[in-house]
Amino acid sequence: MNSKHGLNGSTWRRWDLHIHAPGTKLSNGYGEPNDENLKSFVNELENSKVQAFGITDYFSFDGYHTVVSAYKKHFPSGEKLFIPNIEFRLTETQQFPASKSYEQYQSLINEMALSFS
Repeated sequence: MNSKHGLNGSTWRRWDLHIHAPGTKLSNGYGEPNDENLKSFVNELENSKVQAFGITDYFSFDGYHTVVSAYKKHFPSGEKLFIPNIEFRLTETQQFPASKSYEQYQSLINEMALSFS
């Protein structure tokens, strides 16, 4: 444990593990993932009392990657935690090109897991 956080025991923090971002597939309430919308979105996250966010998208990690990139761009020393969250709907499907193999998806998941360690 580094000295920044000390030995304070348990610390309670607010988490929101299911939020959608600009460009979310099937349920895009925030508009397109352009610079203006993303800057506004990550500014709201940074100013929030919530410390950890589950960035949710349907059938992919696209929203997660977009938000993390925008957050790092606008808040390079920011300390918010972002967790990828995939939502599946059984009544709807989303057509995605079969451009990635199982091994590529497994590699992506492993890469993200390593980024948390």
